[in-house]
Amino acid sequence: MTNREAIERLQRCKRNLKLGKVIGAVSEEGADERIEAYDLAVKALEERPQGEWKEITKGIDSNTYECPFCGRLINCDKPRLKLYPFCHCGADMRKGSEEE
Repeated sequence: MTNREAIERLQRCKRNLKLGKVIGAVSEEGADERIEAYDLAVKALEERPQGEWKEITKGIDSNTYECPFCGRLINCDKPRLKLYPFCHCGADMRKGSEEE
């Protein structure tokens, strides 16, 4: 599931919850907190930085890649970069991959 798909799903859940609240199918208790949680989740997904690992050194045994957002370094060969789809800072590092 992509971020866009997740956002659309969360927005549908929020609309359904609001509708359920209006027609009385959903208890008022806790509904507003769940609506707020959906809003925060959407905001987090929209704000997640997206980029790709930047190669900074090449070597015989390993390559070093850096997160352009926080500077985290990882050492691996290029084919193994897919094992690091996200940085510890939360950035989505799948830019340009088929998994987006």
